[in-house]
Amino acid sequence: MSTDGRGGSNIRRREPAQSTGSEPDFATPRAELAAEAAFQWGMFTAAQAVRLGLTRRNLSGMVDRGHVEHTDSRGVYRFAGVPVDAVLDGTRSNWLALSPELFVRERLKALRDSNSWNDAIVSHLTAANWVYELGNRQPDSIDFTVPTRRRVRDPATAFYPRAEKPRWESVDGLPVTTVAQTIADLYADHLDQGHLGEILYAALLHRGENLHDIAEALDPVTDGHGRATALRLLEIANAPAEIVTANDMLYNLGR
Repeated sequence: MSTDGRGGSNIRRREPAQSTGSEPDFATPRAELAAEAAFQWGMFTAAQAVRLGLTRRNLSGMVDRGHVEHTDSRGVYRFAGVPVDAVLDGTRSNWLALSPELFVRERLKALRDSNSWNDAIVSHLTAANWVYELGNRQPDSIDFTVPTRRRVRDPATAFYPRAEKPRWESVDGLPVTTVAQTIADLYADHLDQGHLGEILYAALLHRGENLHDIAEALDPVTDGHGRATALRLLEIANAPAEIVTANDMLYNLGR
């Protein structure tokens, strides 16, 4: 993938797909678009459709006939009949809109490249509450960690610039900071310790997260006192001491 020198992508519009013998032969651009959307929660962007050979007029016609529908994110559509996730679809469509010409598979491939960091990763309270379902503190915005400062028209979107790519994982195709990274980010962002303790407790109790990994992630933002900080947060959340003992035993058994 070539770039324009400013971090943007210079992607040429693709002609309708032709069979190479090793790839599916899509009869029409719409069929190829539907295949791509199947890996994008049934969604696609107008820019992706244009890449595949459709026109804006084609898109309008698909909307008028009820084949696709607008999402809450500008320029992002959903195929009609695809199940809606009331919690996550807003985050998914918002993330698609941040790099509208690229398909999810392309963006995830770039993120997996250790030398590449030029995208957005779901993070902070959006990751903790909406994705991982930890704690009761809901986000006030859709949170993304990004490599440099950026602006967006939607005031409900928050960006957290970070020079180094955070630890992340793919959750049903959506890049999200790991639970340990998320907790460390929330600590650095000064989330009140009561809510953060609840998130940490839920991570250990309901997701079986490793306290050692969380403490390690907290070390850089606590001057090396990651474990002590984690234990203090659990104390604030009234977590029983047994959960720490059990977690340590499981960690030592796995070493």
